[in-house]
Amino acid sequence: MFGSVPAAMTYYWRMKMPETARYTALVAKNAERAAADMAKVLQVDVDNDRQPKTTAAAAAVVGAVRADGGKDFGLFSREFVRRHGLHLVGTASTWLLLDVAYYSQNLFQKDIFSAIGWIPEAATMNALEELYYIGRAQTLIALCGTVPGYWFTVGLIDILGRFTIQVVGFFMMTAFMLGLAVPYHHWTTEGNHTGFVVMYAFTFFFANFGPNSTTFIVPAEIFPARLRATCHGISAASGKLGAIVGSFGFLYLAQSRDPAKTDRGYPRGSACATRSSCSPPAASAASPSPSSCRSRRGSRSRRCPERSTRKRCEIEEEKEKNLRPNTTPQCDHRDHNCLRRFKFPAN
Repeated sequence: MFGSVPAAMTYYWRMKMPETARYTALVAKNAERAAADMAKVLQVDVDNDRQPKTTAAAAAVVGAVRADGGKDFGLFSREFVRRHGLHLVGTASTWLLLDVAYYSQNLFQKDIFSAIGWIPEAATMNALEELYYIGRAQTLIALCGTVPGYWFTVGLIDILGRFTIQVVGFFMMTAFMLGLAVPYHHWTTEGNHTGFVVMYAFTFFFANFGPNSTTFIVPAEIFPARLRATCHGISAASGKLGAIVGSFGFLYLAQSRDPAKTDRGYPRGSACATRSSCSPPAASAASPSPSSCRSRRGSRSRRCPERSTRKRCEIEEEKEKNLRPNTTPQCDHRDHNCLRRFKFPAN
């Protein structure tokens, strides 16, 4: 409810703002209104004595703009393709490529932090503990990376230029992501979490001091006034397509290489889903003994066994059941899947 107050204030003040003189002159074709709006914004009085002069000046400006590119042409015309076709391809493709990485980074921060061991696994925490650890981690990333990146863009965009900031931002994001991905096993070892978090924060810094700012600034400036909103919308829609690709792609690629450790409904992935799946193959391939499974099932600790461990335990139970048909497997009273499987009554 309270979130609607800023939106209502923004709407009210936007309705009080005049349209740009360029839009009023070229699209609304009202040179006098454009001159009056310019005078209001520039805080210059337009009285009756100066009205003809101001109107003539505005008409001259409008004529110059039309001569330079104000000829009427539609979005699907050859003239638009000749003048702005490459511009539209550029704004749409850069927005798409950015959101493939940016949305996957934002949506799955908690999974990334859990994978490197910076925050505990979700199964070891209650809801309030999980909220605290995730909120603390995301706030730290925002304060050290996201917000400073925006302020650097605000202060330097008219000095360095849109193109330079966007190219440098893409390059630095690529460099830091490669620095996280190539030696990934190094970052998951104990004592190296701080370095991972610092480099991870730099990817957000250069995203906002880079393409995450320029991809929505440039489409608002580069297209003709009458087609600007449409072209900006097409570019933004391409970005959301990239967000879908990044979000679903992360879920598939983040699955473990071990089929026994993948989430239900997902194929085997190409990366480490948890810290345990990043261990050397010899250590991860070892199966638990039946006795260890029984002791794990009999434990009443708050720390529940991981899903992959339970799966391996069930496999061992099947083997033990086939070897000794009269032996009844034991189940933890909290493991409802096991209870349903062997038709045990729940405690």
